[in-house]
Amino acid sequence: MAGATLDVMWWCDDTKRMIVRLDKRDAMKVMAAIAASNSGPRMTVISDTAFLPALTAIVGAEPLPS
Repeated sequence: MAGATLDVMWWCDDTKRMIVRLDKRDAMKVMAAIAASNSGPRMTVISDTAFLPALTAIVGAEPLPS
């Protein structure tokens, strides 16, 4: 699964949204960020929904080019 990615919808509120691409190798960092904070940006997986269903937050995501 090297290089596998997730495309996710990322939002801070109802008006600020973007698509981001997340490498699956970042899963542990993401889960650590979730454990460390109950607030912050929220995420929904929009591809590969079977992977990391608990994904709700991320730090350092970069927007995909438009």
